[in-house]
Amino acid sequence: MTPSPITVAAGGTLLLNAAGLDRYGNEVSGLSVSWATTLGSVTPTGIGSATAVLSGGFSAGSGTLSVASGGVSLTVAVTVTPGPANRIDVSPTPATVVAGGTLTFTGTPRDLFGNAISGLALSWSASSSLGTITSTGVLTAATAVGTGTVTVTAGSASTTVSVTIVPAAPARIVVSPTSLSVPAGSTSTLVASLQDTNGNVISAGTLSWSGGLPLSSDGRIVQYSAPTTTGTDTLTVSQGGVSSTVDVTIVAGPASAVAISGSASVAAGATTTFTASLTDAYGNVVSGATVSWSASRGTITAAGVLTAPTEAGSVVVIASAAGRQASLTVDVTAAALDHLAPSATTINLLTGGGTLLTVSGVDAYGNDVSGVTYAWSTTIGSVTPAANGNSASFSAGDSGGSGTITISAGGKTATVAVSVAESSLPIARQATTTTSLVFLIVAILAIAASILMLGRARAARRELDEMRKGGAPPPP
Repeated sequence: MTPSPITVAAGGTLLLNAAGLDRYGNEVSGLSVSWATTLGSVTPTGIGSATAVLSGGFSAGSGTLSVASGGVSLTVAVTVTPGPANRIDVSPTPATVVAGGTLTFTGTPRDLFGNAISGLALSWSASSSLGTITSTGVLTAATAVGTGTVTVTAGSASTTVSVTIVPAAPARIVVSPTSLSVPAGSTSTLVASLQDTNGNVISAGTLSWSGGLPLSSDGRIVQYSAPTTTGTDTLTVSQGGVSSTVDVTIVAGPASAVAISGSASVAAGATTTFTASLTDAYGNVVSGATVSWSASRGTITAAGVLTAPTEAGSVVVIASAAGRQASLTVDVTAAALDHLAPSATTINLLTGGGTLLTVSGVDAYGNDVSGVTYAWSTTIGSVTPAANGNSASFSAGDSGGSGTITISAGGKTATVAVSVAESSLPIARQATTTTSLVFLIVAILAIAASILMLGRARAARRELDEMRKGGAPPPP
């Protein structure tokens, strides 16, 4: 039998020749030969022909071929081998690999009929977005999620499979903003992202929050409602064994009111400092606002330092900031006692006379200083202070001369020069008090009137006598 053993490619054919020999090895002609095979098919070229065509069939494998003639037979091994590579089966396909992870591919070359071809070298390649792949088909994935392809080649056959890089296991939760500053009583929205160690977003799973109200079913959007008082707070978001915290600072809201602090009174010409505090709708102090100051009288600086006017009275101080305004009425009082101002600086009286004096304590600007206690003294006559102390009655006494009335208060003094002249009336008739003086004046006026009337009576009598001497009739 030629050839022997028999090898034929799947789908291929092979011409076989059989020869009958005697015991001495001589070829016997004219034999009628029969053919049979367990693999593929065999077809004689003619009836009883010693030649036949073997068809390997489509399946690779091993079998036998038998040829017989005249009671003599021969069995030969038959092998059907795979044909040329037509395709490569790749596993897994399609493929999924975690970001940064590895995945091993296997490839099986096959012929047109699907028979596996062993011993054929494979060449592997991967698209650049996927990562790198070794000559043995081990893919090291890139760290970013995405898609790409892996291609394997054997001879003229090649196969390309799709590969998807998916996120790895959850490693962190990233919240935006990472920290929060929110006005008291207001709300703010935060967005959370579940990510793997490479920062790839993981959409699966629900995030749980403490201290926030989820606005989405997966917990990735949350609303924080701030309390009405300033301070700090902490939000925590978690999923599985991964968590993240957000530090929250509750700050004052927009300014709602302005309040002025400072003294309600100031001495004339003196300075005093005012401060303004702004508060939001919940009473929290608002910092950082620029305050503008104004005053109805005097001057006030940008720092709130008021220089009071020199005239006592009131001043309205106004603070304006952030569209808000406040006012404070300040009492401008007299400054420190500067000098004493008596109602007269000189007095001229007759003995027995008297007068009323008043005095005012004034500051350097001429404002009356209240609450001053006055002391009175005199070197002539006598002085009697009133209960309020700022007035006194002076009596000249019975002796003429000059002297000084001294008024003292708060380390300040004032003097009144006094001159007392002797009265021309007898001492017994001089008034020693103001009331006596009045009576004296009335008496003097009465005496003068009597003298005048007496003079008129005498003149009338002389006129009457002269008329009688001249013979004229008397007047009716």
